[in-house]
Amino acid sequence: MRKLSRSGAIKKLDSLWGKIIRARDKRCAMCGSTDNLNAHHCVVHKGNGASKIRWILDNGITLCAYCHMGIHNHNNASFVRKYETIRDSRISLDRQEEIIRLRHEVAKYSMDDLEGIYENLAKEYDRIIGGL
Repeated sequence: MRKLSRSGAIKKLDSLWGKIIRARDKRCAMCGSTDNLNAHHCVVHKGNGASKIRWILDNGITLCAYCHMGIHNHNNASFVRKYETIRDSRISLDRQEEIIRLRHEVAKYSMDDLEGIYENLAKEYDRIIGGL
């Protein structure tokens, strides 16, 4: 990852994070679909920077494109409530509170830090794909 720019490294980490979430969950948490899967941050990370929660795997859930759009459409209260129930069954409230506390902390990651995060995520992806 060393030859990438900082923004390139962040994009590569985002892509790997999404692959891990989709590989781990295998289907939409809302409807069970296996088509057009997206990785969704349960607690939105702050801005485009490298917040401390951006690549936390506990903060991800797989949704199909349709359900992902539904989550972001706050006009559909019953849909959002269903999502919150599913999210809350997967992530303890204590862990959610911890992630929310970290949400506003922007990390000043060095390229070495980003490389280390990538290596750890790559190991987790290999573990998930290998079925260990």
